[in-house]
Amino acid sequence: MSYSFSNQFDDDDPVVTDDYKTLLTGHDRILFLIDCGSDMQIPQKDGKIPVKVAFDCVKSVMLNKVFSSDVDEVGVILFGTASQNNAPGHEHVYILQDLDVPSAQKIKEVEAFGSEGDKDLTTEFGVATEEFPLGNVFWTCMEIFSERTKKTGTRRIFLITDQDNPHKKNTNLRNAAIQRAKDLGEIGVEIELFGLNTGGNLFDESLFYNEIMNGYQPTEESDEAQLEQVRAPKGASNNLDELLQRVRRKRPKKRSAFRIPFRLAEGLEIGIRGYNIIIEQSRGQHTWVYTAAEQLQEVETKTTYKCADTEQTLMPDEIKTYWPVAGGQSVFNNDERQKLRRSTDPSLKLLGFMSKDVMRPYRSIFHPYFIYPDESTFEGSTRTFAALLDTMLEQERVGLCVFTPRTNSTTFIVAMIPQREIMNENGIQTQPPGFCLIRLPYADDIREIPPTTIQHATEEQIEGAKGVIDKLYLDQMYDPADYENPTLQLHYAVLQSLALDQKAVEDVPDNTLPKYEILNKRLKDCVPRLESLLNADTEELDAVSSSSRKRKETSNDDAESSQKRARRPLSGSKSIEDCYKDQTLDHCTVPMLKDWVKQQGTYPKSRKADLINQICDILDKRP
Repeated sequence: MSYSFSNQFDDDDPVVTDDYKTLLTGHDRILFLIDCGSDMQIPQKDGKIPVKVAFDCVKSVMLNKVFSSDVDEVGVILFGTASQNNAPGHEHVYILQDLDVPSAQKIKEVEAFGSEGDKDLTTEFGVATEEFPLGNVFWTCMEIFSERTKKTGTRRIFLITDQDNPHKKNTNLRNAAIQRAKDLGEIGVEIELFGLNTGGNLFDESLFYNEIMNGYQPTEESDEAQLEQVRAPKGASNNLDELLQRVRRKRPKKRSAFRIPFRLAEGLEIGIRGYNIIIEQSRGQHTWVYTAAEQLQEVETKTTYKCADTEQTLMPDEIKTYWPVAGGQSVFNNDERQKLRRSTDPSLKLLGFMSKDVMRPYRSIFHPYFIYPDESTFEGSTRTFAALLDTMLEQERVGLCVFTPRTNSTTFIVAMIPQREIMNENGIQTQPPGFCLIRLPYADDIREIPPTTIQHATEEQIEGAKGVIDKLYLDQMYDPADYENPTLQLHYAVLQSLALDQKAVEDVPDNTLPKYEILNKRLKDCVPRLESLLNADTEELDAVSSSSRKRKETSNDDAESSQKRARRPLSGSKSIEDCYKDQTLDHCTVPMLKDWVKQQGTYPKSRKADLINQICDILDKRP
């Protein structure tokens, strides 16, 4: 689903439905529709076969679901085959895999039809040689989704085909297919189109799929500019590599991080949803197990709190926290501590507007949030949100807001930065319209930079450094899609090899490693020159500072030797009791102190200062 305001300026605000309310919650179900016609099985110039790359996309989504969720479901339907496998008995429609949680067996089956597999679709299922109703394919999808008892969550169809105008000469079949597709939309099923340019033919959505996707339909009065706009391959992939990338972008389901009111002024509120657009990806939660009779049994984890002095087991309601204040201890229970954190109800409150030029990137202290209007809480939110966004983009303004995402959350100051919708050359949305919330620091968060002195470079050294920078200049912007976390990729590859009984993986491609061969060729003349310029100053500095360094080392040696002489009498032969009497317990080591405390039958503290106080308390009680 792409965020867009293209259809939000009608006479009436969007109608809130139950499907809209539950769209971003629950399970994610993806049903792949793969065209298996003859054109999809012809190798392209690079040797890749479109239908096999489509199965690579299915495998990629399945592996992602395996690692990220244990409840999301994926299914695969083939159409254009000679064989059939579906409950209604439609010809040329084959359900390869019903909607279900991906398993190792299902992934292996999909992998066998992929680019690296040895199975051939034509041999297994054949190819249809006659026209068949595309509406029956959508009908089969509706049957599958209707069988699911849980209606909440996202339900999507990933349609991969190179036929941009099915039923070109059969109006009845064409209208029936369009109606079936619209019926899917009415029950909350979203169709994602992945059109392919094959055989030199440019995929044209306007011929058929725009009506299904609620796009613009050309008329006899449409001018040439409008016709060119709808003919653009908005859902088409120029090559198969782009198809795989687009499927990867579409596969994550959109879950909101918060849903709160946005207070623009006194008495003026709209609803918004917030999304995490950048989160560090982790390996996921592991499970502790143990082996019992050659079977894995899950370990039940329990946390027990004990008193450090008496080792008495404590209940959670007995535990409190304290902060040291003026030499004392201010104690709070859990409820009191939560009240200290809560300063306002969850909301986003607008304070005012600023010029975008006052923003500084280094003031961001957390990942940004992306907010989008929520029509389910306040009707008219979308229209108001869109008007505010367009105005701020036009005037180049940034909003300053007070932000409390949840009830138990801290209140933050955020910058509300407008974000314009961006489409690529194929008409595919690469950046949705909305606002990004950037957390800003409080006055308490600012840390002063320690004063330091640096040596200023000469003009010749500056020119030498410029030569190195120019050679290493990157023409393109940083794109996160070009860099995958090598640690995570190795982790996933190992899990995949174990689950699918594949060859053991020892290493994976690492795009974060510099390309040294290319760098050496670029810098073969610049680096030696810069090194010669810097070494000249280094040798001079070494000569100037050598004498002072020697004097400092001599003074440090003298100080160290004096400290050793002062501590030499306090060796292990001296007892803790003697050190207590001489008030030299701080000269004893932590292991010595802990051993002595244990000998007294008491559990030792962890910090040295606490250990000394513990020993003093024990010896003070002795006669």
